[in-house]
Amino acid sequence: MKYNRNDTCHCGSGLKYKKCCMKIDSQNKEDTKPSIQTILLWLKTGLENFDIFVESRKKVLVKDLAILNENTIECKFYSYSENTIDVKGEIATIVGFMYGFLKDDSFENLEINYYAVRAYDKNDIEILNALSYKDTAKLIGQGNSIDWLKSTLFTENTNDYRLGIAKKIISEIENSLRYVIENILFKKYGTDWWNISLNNKMGESIKNTYYEQFGEKIFDGKILINYTYVLQLKKIILTHWIEFKHLFKNKEVFETVIDQLNVLRREEAHNRIITENSLKELEKIYNILLEKISTEYENLIPTYLIDNWRLRIKSIMSHKLKPLYRPEEITEEKDLIEKLNKIALSTKNLINYLEDTIEKLESVIVPVQKKLIHEELVQQFTILYNLQKTKLEQIKNKDFENLESNSKAIEKHENDMKIFSGKFLLSES
Repeated sequence: MKYNRNDTCHCGSGLKYKKCCMKIDSQNKEDTKPSIQTILLWLKTGLENFDIFVESRKKVLVKDLAILNENTIECKFYSYSENTIDVKGEIATIVGFMYGFLKDDSFENLEINYYAVRAYDKNDIEILNALSYKDTAKLIGQGNSIDWLKSTLFTENTNDYRLGIAKKIISEIENSLRYVIENILFKKYGTDWWNISLNNKMGESIKNTYYEQFGEKIFDGKILINYTYVLQLKKIILTHWIEFKHLFKNKEVFETVIDQLNVLRREEAHNRIITENSLKELEKIYNILLEKISTEYENLIPTYLIDNWRLRIKSIMSHKLKPLYRPEEITEEKDLIEKLNKIALSTKNLINYLEDTIEKLESVIVPVQKKLIHEELVQQFTILYNLQKTKLEQIKNKDFENLESNSKAIEKHENDMKIFSGKFLLSES
């Protein structure tokens, strides 16, 4: 197709042809498919000139564009903001543009199924990345950004994100400790547990805190416990250590992690920047303090741990197997020896993928409420892993009789995995 100078450029940038790709096209007058590098150049030009034809949009500061694993296009860019919502807005713009650029399948040498975007701050530190499936990216062009946000896998590292997570972790730790204190001391001392077990200066101080705030004197421990701070919770538990020691590794560890928590609590309370290392430390404290509590008190749901588990599972499952051969390259192979070799290599590739997946799944911290379904998930992959290992041995030994029956077992288990996948998605939706 011939383009006039003032036509809208074919690359999707929205610019006139003369101001965009005319010069590039003129360098190659033969009617050939554009190379991947040329396509990426067109796409980069369009992104960098986005502000020209959409006044409300800023220029996209592209750091790099690349094709990953043949089916993923990745854009790295420098964000104008470090606010999570704003950065996600920038990412949505980029994903929408890339999908629109590639959606007509005019580039036969590219089959893009995933859109990856990585945002960097001015110090060249990655602050947020996103991975969208092809059908998910399509939602942006349809004006359905809310569903795009829900369906896209994000990994965040912005200041406000880390602060928000820190507040959530600390809140869950404090409320969990308050819950077990009330539960245990109520069982031992009855309804007047506060006045009996905290008949001291600290107990009176907390009563005064409530009085100063609401102008009312109360003696109900169920209410007063909510006005305790980290170090007060520490003191209550240590004072009654015999009743609480079964919930923690030991006294020294408990004291150490509570003191660490208090330091981070002060930073969070004043909305100071929570570093990535501080967040990792908080997660470690969370797991140490709540590990046994979440087991003993199953109704005390650790939502952060569950949300984090779901995010990890989603991330692991997003890494799909990259086949060595197209199906027809195996089925249409005439040479039996070569065909067996391709099947063996494909099977080995699948075994390695399954082994990595199982290892990743087993490394995830699992909340007690999700223990059974997580074990079942690992088991599903383990069964398939063992079946594929058997298949590889049968191919190597040319044990075709048993290979046939094993192939049927693999087919049956793959169907079982589809059924389980539906059940898993339903339970975690």
